[in-house]
Amino acid sequence: MHYWRIAPSARQHLDKTIADAFKLGNTVKVEQAPDGTFAVTSPAHLPYGDSNRHDGVILSVLDRYIPAKGDVHKLANLLDVALKWRSYLVITSHTDQDEGLSWFIHSSDSYATTAEGKADAALEAETDAETETDAEVIDINRG
Repeated sequence: MHYWRIAPSARQHLDKTIADAFKLGNTVKVEQAPDGTFAVTSPAHLPYGDSNRHDGVILSVLDRYIPAKGDVHKLANLLDVALKWRSYLVITSHTDQDEGLSWFIHSSDSYATTAEGKADAALEAETDAETETDAEVIDINRG
């Protein structure tokens, strides 16, 4: 998920920011805080993407957290920023054969929580389980 905060003094960049958000997906959500700051949100399949910036516009990309690296301050800072704009977040986990366990932090209405996102996650988990089972069989046969 990507979201941009647009300061009240930077309203002239609202159209450019929404155009940037549409580059990442076909749905864009716009909210406004009591102080007049706009929040433009675009779900994305991966938490990486375009870092276009305009004066007064801040792009916030929700990243992944790797528990094995133990950088809890990065996790806390990421959650602090995200929770200023969302009432709650969703954290999903994924284990990659090369990179190990990662936690992905999403907006509550991001791709990971849609029906399509849940179906993709279930399919991926099923594939991972088959791979783990195959690996266990290989390990047992070697032993």
